[in-house]
Amino acid sequence: MEHLNVFVETNWVMILMWVFLLGMIINSFIKSSNDISPQQAVQLMSHENGSLVLDVREDSEYQTGHIKDS
Repeated sequence: MEHLNVFVETNWVMILMWVFLLGMIINSFIKSSNDISPQQAVQLMSHENGSLVLDVREDSEYQTGHIKDS
């Protein structure tokens, strides 16, 4: 444990940079998702051939309302 403390004390800048870099990489994966509005979804479904709507909600949520043929 003492070796870890010495390492952290002498390399705190490098550790901070690695944490920052890891955070940036995780953020880029999170931001790369393609969120679309309901209006955009309707437009894509009406103009794109072979579009597929996959409803991944729980059964109870699905029963409260869903898109036709989803």
